[in-house]
Amino acid sequence: MGASLVIAAPPLIVLLLVLWWLDRAGGRSGWLVLLSVAWGGLGATGLVMLTAAIWLEQPSWYPVLVSPVAEELSKALIFVALVWFGLVPSVPAGLACGLACGLGFALWENAAYFDRLGSMPPAWLYMTRTTGTALLHAMTTGLVGAAAGAWGSGRTVRGRVIGVVVALGSACLVHGSWNYVCLVLSDTSAVRRALPAGGVALLLVLVVWSVVKERAHLKHEVLALWRDGVIPEDVARALVRRWPVRGLRRAGVHDPAAVSRSVWRLATARRQLAGLSDRSHRVRALLARAVDRWQRSVHALLDGAPAPAGRRIAATHVALASGLALVVGGLHVLGSASPVPAALARRTVVVVDGAVVRPEPLLSVVNEDDAYLLWQRGPSIERREQLLTWIGPGQEQRALALGPIPPGSDDWFDMTTLGRGVLVATRHGARMQVRSFARDEQIDELSFDAPERDAEPCWPWLASDRGRTLAGWDRLRRVAWLTSEPLALGARLDLPDPFRGVDETPDQACVRGFLFTDHTVYQVARPLRASRLAAIDLETLNERAIDLCPGEPDLRVHSLDKDRDEVLVLLGGRSDAGYRLFLARLDRSGNLREPCRPIRDMPAGEPSVVALAGAGETAFLAWATGSHIFLARIPLGPAGGRSRRWVLDRAPPDGTGVVRVGVTEGRLYVAWEGFSPPSAWSLKLLRTEIDDLP
Repeated sequence: MGASLVIAAPPLIVLLLVLWWLDRAGGRSGWLVLLSVAWGGLGATGLVMLTAAIWLEQPSWYPVLVSPVAEELSKALIFVALVWFGLVPSVPAGLACGLACGLGFALWENAAYFDRLGSMPPAWLYMTRTTGTALLHAMTTGLVGAAAGAWGSGRTVRGRVIGVVVALGSACLVHGSWNYVCLVLSDTSAVRRALPAGGVALLLVLVVWSVVKERAHLKHEVLALWRDGVIPEDVARALVRRWPVRGLRRAGVHDPAAVSRSVWRLATARRQLAGLSDRSHRVRALLARAVDRWQRSVHALLDGAPAPAGRRIAATHVALASGLALVVGGLHVLGSASPVPAALARRTVVVVDGAVVRPEPLLSVVNEDDAYLLWQRGPSIERREQLLTWIGPGQEQRALALGPIPPGSDDWFDMTTLGRGVLVATRHGARMQVRSFARDEQIDELSFDAPERDAEPCWPWLASDRGRTLAGWDRLRRVAWLTSEPLALGARLDLPDPFRGVDETPDQACVRGFLFTDHTVYQVARPLRASRLAAIDLETLNERAIDLCPGEPDLRVHSLDKDRDEVLVLLGGRSDAGYRLFLARLDRSGNLREPCRPIRDMPAGEPSVVALAGAGETAFLAWATGSHIFLARIPLGPAGGRSRRWVLDRAPPDGTGVVRVGVTEGRLYVAWEGFSPPSAWSLKLLRTEIDDLP
């Protein structure tokens, strides 16, 4: 986080220094700027974190409707305290505090955003975040601050409330519109350039107008101090000129800087007191004491004596700072509290933490004691190796390196169970290698040619069922039987193409789904959009398409799994609720047992990855969103039951964490990749008895 703060800080620090100087030129000490920055960067962000922690699965409309309201209300809470203590009874003072609060919020938000990226952001993104987004926060909070500053001069309570409500509503509307443009219309480069430029222009107009207007009023107030006999004529004339300190020195003032500062603050307090309505009794009393204190300070300084100590204002500062620290600490503790149930956290094994390269795991479960993870690691994407990790009954684990991945090549691999061990298939180019393992020992190895009909290679495929194992390649047009003792290649089969004439890109053809049961192979075409499912009989080589969801032609197949005597197919499609998942059930011969039925709505939209595993009358889903890794249990039996959902971990920064699910003999396994800031990946495995789920 520290490095991200350094990256995000420079433009915002410049803006804050300019604001500090302008605020001091208006006669204030500048400490309110610091207080507002602290609340925006720590307190308001803590409230937003708490809101996000409560609302984990954020709908697609969350950034446009919920997030702007939560952020603007969180930033605006600082003005409740400032108005209560009578510290912002003028529009310019409220505007300055609002701008500072918005910039503080933007500083922390940008740092968190860059931290989740894990790398230096592109130039356009950096400028958009540090100028456009930062100035958006400054403008919206400045608008609310100006309304809070006008609160004390309001003639009626109704007028004050209407003014603040209109300002907050306008701020939320502007913020929501910005998010909509950035998220929905992000490809419109002209709009992307125009928004930051418009924000800069509007912010400059607001600040310059505020400073010029306040400066002019304060000059009149300084001349009024001379007419009232509070300060001499030569001091008043020196203060209203361009270089007041130099003029005061020529007038023979002993401490010109302190006199200038005290007179300006006295003038500010007198003007604020004059602008208050008669109904603001408490604030009027506070300002009257401030006027008396600064007037005594001015007289003492002009007489050559030290200024009297302001114990009351110091106590106010300490009270505000202490209250702010307590509130900020509480918010961040609540917002960062893990939503992962303790029962699941205790059963989670950390396989690797701090990896530079994304692990991208595959999970193969052998029995209720053994699990295998196939993943990758390395110092960079060009220097990687594959590893097979065996995880035993307890927390014990042992890893076996499978060799380096050639630089510049894709890492094509798959794995499946084999007795009490596993088979691992890898390919680079036209050569396919299959190795068998038991625990952390390699038992056997097989290598054979597996050419592709197209220049682009695809994944090898391995599948086992009831003691038989099948290997596939060439976009699943060719398969071969495998024997285990010794590991050898059996009969090869050229499968028919059940998707002739189906429009799909080479990448989609590469990731076709593959499942094997008894003598039937299931294939999925177009897995990235409207999918088609077909079954091929390995004995007769007959093919047939399977219509899983009559009346729902645009569903995407996410996952296939077999369970005892049936095949489960997980599909998804867009709906009014965001994204809806469906489940279809087939028998082991490919006959439709139950057409697809909706099993879960995903309010956050289409998940980047979702995995499925069946366990008798229950199915388990795991998926990654933009914030967290989730696990859900879905009842399948006729008796039904209540669905449950749990949080497993925080998601990687791009929300595309790989998640795998496996079930065997009453035990559930979930493997996923996470992200540990600033730029390190983690790999975890949850192993729990199904009956012990919380």
